[in-house]
Amino acid sequence: CSHLCLLSVNQSYTCACPEHFSFMNNGNNRTCVSNCSCNQHRCGPPNERCIPWPAKCNGINDCEDGSDEPSTCPQRRCSSTQFQCRNQNCTPISYVCNGMDDCGDNSDEENCECRCMPGTFRCNSGSCLSMRFRCDGYRQCSDGSDELNCSNRSCTHYQFTCTNGQCIPASYECDLDNDCGDNSDENAYFCRNRPCREDQVRCPTSYKCISQTARCNGYNDCRDNSDENPNQCPPCHDANHFQCNNGQCIPRSFQCNHRNDCRDGSDENSATCVSIYRQCSEDEFRCLNGRCIPQRWVCDHDNDCGGGDTSDEPVDCGK
Repeated sequence: CSHLCLLSVNQSYTCACPEHFSFMNNGNNRTCVSNCSCNQHRCGPPNERCIPWPAKCNGINDCEDGSDEPSTCPQRRCSSTQFQCRNQNCTPISYVCNGMDDCGDNSDEENCECRCMPGTFRCNSGSCLSMRFRCDGYRQCSDGSDELNCSNRSCTHYQFTCTNGQCIPASYECDLDNDCGDNSDENAYFCRNRPCREDQVRCPTSYKCISQTARCNGYNDCRDNSDENPNQCPPCHDANHFQCNNGQCIPRSFQCNHRNDCRDGSDENSATCVSIYRQCSEDEFRCLNGRCIPQRWVCDHDNDCGGGDTSDEPVDCGK
């Protein structure tokens, strides 16, 4: 027997194979070989173990007999954590069989139909992913096939059930994106008549609901910038706030502080700030942009004025 020999009561014996091994297909039931899948390489004696396919020709002798690093392997240019493409490019091993041509010659996507490991799901594109990502409401397969035929799956209270059975986060409903893949989360009639929550407002030109704090905040939350129309933005509450040109409100103290607190930069308008920048004290240096910095920061080899102003670091610093 090549591996295990089991004695019987009549002084005869039976050959057996250890876990992950099976008898060779020659009918003698004496020689065991590794049960390697098509996405693995079978090492030779003495251990004959299986190693992942990308471990072959990776520059490291993973097999004791060296069969994973034959002389026919191309000269290794990539690290052991990378897959070496046929064109000598290097790509992370995790990118192999992900449905995309990361190598540039498609060698990382060849023969992928047999490389999905147990406990993984094979996308229609040929890539593999963990079964825990199957029907989880997020499309990890580039073709979305991990979220197909999910009708028997129950969605949670915090998820929306698509017509095709897919579960998506409840916040994705009526957000102008076809997250379900069958557009059932964007039913125009339902979305137009669905009231927004108390802490939300509806976009002026669509059915999308956004947070009240997202209105006039300098971000295009409604897709068409209708939530940032200066004419529709309420005035800032008091004299302690400055209203940006885009309608955003910021503390008055943030105006002319040499930082763009308004997302359109209107709080740092040079024509306005020239009269607001304070006078520098005797132990301070006034930058060309109006900012005051400590005198000890001048010629310290750091650009302390900021904003592209290097007046604190003139060319004659060393003289």
